Amino acid sequence: MTAARDGRPGPMDRWRQRGPDADSRLASLERERVAEHRRRQAVERLGILGTPADERFDRVTRLAATVLRVPVVIVTVSDGPRLWIKSSHGSAVEEMQRTASLCEQTMRRTGPFIVPDLAALDAEGDPSLWWAATQSRELGFYAGYPLHDEEGVVVGTFAIGGPEPRTLEEHELATFVELAGWVEHELRVWDGIGRTRLVQDALLARTVPRLEGWDVADLCLPTLAVGGDFVDHEQVGDEHHSTVADVMGKGAAAALVMATARAVVRGERRAMSAARPDAPVALDALFGRVNTSLGRDLGSTGSFLTAFRLGVRPRSPVVRWVDAGHGLALVVHAAGGWTRLSGEDLPLALDQGSSWQERETRLAVGDTLVVFSDGLYDLLDEHGDVWRRLAGFTLAATSAQDVVETIRGLVREQPPGDDVTAVVLRRT
Repeated sequence: MTAARDGRPGPMDRWRQRGPDADSRLASLERERVAEHRRRQAVERLGILGTPADERFDRVTRLAATVLRVPVVIVTVSDGPRLWIKSSHGSAVEEMQRTASLCEQTMRRTGPFIVPDLAALDAEGDPSLWWAATQSRELGFYAGYPLHDEEGVVVGTFAIGGPEPRTLEEHELATFVELAGWVEHELRVWDGIGRTRLVQDALLARTVPRLEGWDVADLCLPTLAVGGDFVDHEQVGDEHHSTVADVMGKGAAAALVMATARAVVRGERRAMSAARPDAPVALDALFGRVNTSLGRDLGSTGSFLTAFRLGVRPRSPVVRWVDAGHGLALVVHAAGGWTRLSGEDLPLALDQGSSWQERETRLAVGDTLVVFSDGLYDLLDEHGDVWRRLAGFTLAATSAQDVVETIRGLVREQPPGDDVTAVVLRRT
């Protein structure tokens, strides 16, 4: 039925009478609906929303501000009606409304979108753009570029702005586009490595133990999205074990070896505990078994790792330890001075014929043991006298966590070239 009973046009009549403009608008709305659905799926796959600041993006925003002489640079990611800011320079805003924003205007484009003079826009020329400009009154000019994922879906924007009207010269526009491409590349890398980082974080999820008579803290900061260092804690009977290990190399390949090594160390330890449940795990024998297993797994890859493992009991002053080519452990004495703990044994997975020696060290109340990776060594070596500097801020710290926070502060001040990892134990 196409007409109402009283002769007036029915729904189907009105549908047919809409005309081509209405059809075009409906088709446009449907395309936007589909595009928005794809965008939401793409951003969800990306897994970037709400993640901490990342130097891979921050260095681009800093560089853009310097090279293009602009006070504000942002990288945004779409989150439904809002834009979440992944990285920014010159702005403390963490998110903004996407609707009727300049960045939304950018997301509708296929290339760079530049507005040299926002105040000069006319409401009659492009009402939606004029309205977006009125929402950014602090800006005199704006330039944005849509960011795409691997499948070509627009997931956010790279944008710059300033308080005064200006144009971008040809070479500046080329630089702007190149920087946007850099950010886009990092987003695409994030889709792979970011997921790898989530897996690594899950593998390394650790609870720093509460151990009577000891204050314990740790940190593990990859220099890239994922890294080859790891810290692990295990309760083995009445004894607490901690391991610090450093796989040769950085990035995804090192992270894969790290995951393998951690699994092997835990697996061999469990096998030893099951075989002799009432006996303490001999650390030298543990490293011998780990070396055999890793040699089989990694022999053809040329990979190896240094490692330091320790065992302590509640209220006991004795630290059992074994060093596989690590050489980065320091006891800072409360009474002054320090002692390095280092063996002469080889790294793991380097030589199937190697053996390791377990050793013991006694700590007085107030003494602190710091086991760390070469990323921290390199960071401290920039200023010379690594051991004296490490001993100085360790002795001045009021707790193991204070030592960790000092190291974290050094990393913030001067991003290192390698992963930075440490375990700190203070006898209380």
